[in-house]
Amino acid sequence: MSEEKVLTKEIIIQEVPKFDDVVDLSEYTKIDDDAAELLSQFEGDVSLNGLTELSDISAGHLTNGQIFSLEFHGLPEIAESIALTLANFEGDWLGLSGLTNLSETIAEHLGRSKSDILILHKLSEISDKAAENLSKFSGENLDVGLSELSVTQAEIFAGCTCDSINFGRLAKLTDAAAESLSKHKGLLRFHGLKSLSDAAAESLSRHEGGLSLDGLTELSDAAAESISCLLGALELGLTELSDAAAESLSKCKGELSLFCLTELSDSAAKSLAKMDPENLKISETIEEQISAYR
Repeated sequence: MSEEKVLTKEIIIQEVPKFDDVVDLSEYTKIDDDAAELLSQFEGDVSLNGLTELSDISAGHLTNGQIFSLEFHGLPEIAESIALTLANFEGDWLGLSGLTNLSETIAEHLGRSKSDILILHKLSEISDKAAENLSKFSGENLDVGLSELSVTQAEIFAGCTCDSINFGRLAKLTDAAAESLSKHKGLLRFHGLKSLSDAAAESLSRHEGGLSLDGLTELSDAAAESISCLLGALELGLTELSDAAAESLSKCKGELSLFCLTELSDSAAKSLAKMDPENLKISETIEEQISAYR
């Protein structure tokens, strides 16, 4: 069992002046209420990722002070009263990636979070009702993690009004779920997806927003042709690109990011060279190869 390290008022006085914009006190597993009250006056980002427990009083101090953003990625669970308090934090982001599941009530509280960004990256699964409650979040970005996504939940999150949703832990996206998510109006991120079916690509091509697939390692020519019809920004994690895929992707209307691309045939380079340079984001090496054909 790891040793408990308590963050006290005296430690705050000694350690916080050593930091600039970000205070990282993640080595501590517990924080005194007095320490939380003093820390709340810091104007910047605060990481308390080592905390395994948090009192209602400390939560109240930390969320009602001058702090810009809060991270509690080590908390394995939170009480409903804590969730309600944290939901009122009006900061840049609120990080709670230690939570692997949410009750319907806690999801309801967090769905009303006033933070711009809500990070729940390690959620494994939640009930449909909890998903519905969480989907009420209306900030800039909702990171829900989730290793599995049912069609019902995809339909629920498609109605979320936040600017972007990150399904960072999703390793597989079914065709039906992709069809449902295509109705979302903001940016969709899928960092964990390695592949995308032709049907899913066709559905997501109708999505009225940006699409990030930076974990993608393969994409069929048919899928590339479909996804090129996306009107928003498109990010792909592909390390190589076929000539046919390059020709299709060169027709993208929005910004195309291919930063992971490590090799490109001359024919593919010629195709991508037809794009507006401002809309194509790639590595310097590949940029030099494409520039020769502009």
